[in-house]
Amino acid sequence: MEVAIEEANVILFVVDVESGVTDLDEAVANMLRRSNKKVFLVANKVDNNSRINDASVFYKFGLGDPYCLAAINGSGTGDLLDAVVAEFPEDYVDPNEGLPKFAIIGQPNVGKSSLLNTLIGEDRSIVTPIAGTTRDTINQRYNKFGHDFILVDTAGLRRKARVKEDVEFYSVLRSLRAIEDSDVCILMIDAENGLTAQDLAIFHLIEKNRKGAVMVVNKWDLVEEKKNQSSKEFADKIKKKLMPFDDVRSFSPPLKRSNVFSKFWKLL
Repeated sequence: MEVAIEEANVILFVVDVESGVTDLDEAVANMLRRSNKKVFLVANKVDNNSRINDASVFYKFGLGDPYCLAAINGSGTGDLLDAVVAEFPEDYVDPNEGLPKFAIIGQPNVGKSSLLNTLIGEDRSIVTPIAGTTRDTINQRYNKFGHDFILVDTAGLRRKARVKEDVEFYSVLRSLRAIEDSDVCILMIDAENGLTAQDLAIFHLIEKNRKGAVMVVNKWDLVEEKKNQSSKEFADKIKKKLMPFDDVRSFSPPLKRSNVFSKFWKLL
């Protein structure tokens, strides 16, 4: 949360009018007051007039007038949007504009967030054993080893028939958009499962969008009975399944970060 506050230009502090003021709300409010950032206090679930009065309890945070809205039906969001847009500077220039983008793509729980954290050397993305933890794309600028680019962590892509939640549906759409917006896609696969039909489907999405591709085989340490030529044999099997595309780079961690980025950079 501290990282998000530090990186933000404008902060929307959303509170629940049904729950009222909680200890966690007060702790967050204290952090926001010390941040000296522009904060909009948003009281959600105000779906009738009586709850507008209930929202007055949030004045104790000292963050100004609460914007009362009901996110479920959009009531009150127009006024909030107008206020947020008014904070945008007219001469704002995105410092990341024009930088190459490397999107980390793959099925759920193959280690995309772990790879991003390892490459940048900090815990930027949340990592758990539960598949589907990453719900949105996360952009991280990287400027080391003589390279400057954007790494994009994405939500896992499952087969369409298995996507049942609305949240996951929109997560998948954002992952697909990340492929479209990227310059190079880093397709991660699970070494225990090998190159599956879903991995091939994701690869063909990358190929359809005419993006450079790097294939990373993760969880190699979990593969049993490895031999001297195991990694080469594994790579040969992958290339055979990818035919006629025989120029896709593939490698297995661990590798030095400087070497990894040099390999990615050559695809630009």
